[in-house]
Order: sequence, then C-alpha cells, then structure tokens
Amino acid sequence: RFKFLKRENHSLKHQLMPTNQKQKMKERKKELRKLIAEEKAKYSASMLKDLSADILIIGAGPAGLSAALYAARAGKKTLVLKGKARSHLAMAHAVENYPGMDPLPGPELLKRMEDHAKSFGAEIISGDAISLGLGSDPKMVSTRNEFIEAGTVILAMGKGEHKKSVPNEERFLGTGLSYCAVCD
Repeated sequence: RFKFLKRENHSLKHQLMPTNQKQKMKERKKELRKLIAEEKAKYSASMLKDLSADILIIGAGPAGLSAALYAARAGKKTLVLKGKARSHLAMAHAVENYPGMDPLPGPELLKRMEDHAKSFGAEIISGDAISLGLGSDPKMVSTRNEFIEAGTVILAMGKGEHKKSVPNEERFLGTGLSYCAVCD
C-alpha cells in the first residue's frame, strides 16, 4: 500500500491540470502525504525489537528456569523465552516429591522458580521462537516481535505435549487423574 500511495503521489506531480483543479490536486497530495506518513509509522511500529543476552534460554519450565537461575547468579545477562505452550508443571494439581518443599500446586512451584530466577536478574519474555540461527556467533533467534542475539542458547522446551491415554482425560485432571514424572 505504501508503494502504491507513493506512486500515486508521484504521478500527480507530473500531470498537467487546469487551473481550477490545482486546489483539488493540492488537497489530494496533502491527503496522500498524510496516508504515507501513517503507513510509515505502521511499518516502523511493526519492526522487530532487537535484544541481546549472554545466555538465551528457550523454555520456561523447571529446566529452563533452573538454567536461568544459575546463569543469572553467575552474572550473565540472561533472557528466558517463555512460549505459549504451558509447562507440564503448570498443569500439575500437586507436586508431592520436590526436595525441601511440602506438597504444593504445580503453578505455585513454577511461580516460585520464576521469582527466584528474576531475583538474580534473569529476564523472562513471552514469545515463541520461530527462527533459530545456532551455527553463527552470536546465535540468533527470532520471535514475532523480537530479534535476539546471544552468545549461548539453551534449549529447554520440555517433554512436549502429553499423549492422551484415557478419553476426555483433560476433564479429570486434578480430580483423581494425575501424572507422575518418575512413574510415567
């Protein structure tokens, strides 16, 4: 659209018009300039945000957040990319065998892990990695909104989606049906 508007504005400059239409032409040019400026603003707003980190961790489950905790604690600029897929821990009704903790809901444990990593300076952003360039130095990762450069990329995307073994099992999660990482 931007190119079309620019072409239309350019062609108006080179048309010979009778004197009575000059005012209309000036008004149309002004309107086109305004539209071009709006299109440029939209284009600029849609550009990717550039980010950089010493360590980028793709995945915000227990493994990713543990890595973030240690990396940030070591003084590295640490960025965690939290995708739209939920961690299995976020779906756990109760976690009963985490060392040093009384049984607690999975989402609460995950929140504590996030807060702990953040307390050492790790930054957590939302977005799915859509492009990885891991063969270069620095490594490059893109999301829909960011372009991220990092010295190291840790892939901690988790186990993947659980395969259903019981019809309608999602209805029964937390009401007697449960998963066990050790058993399963």
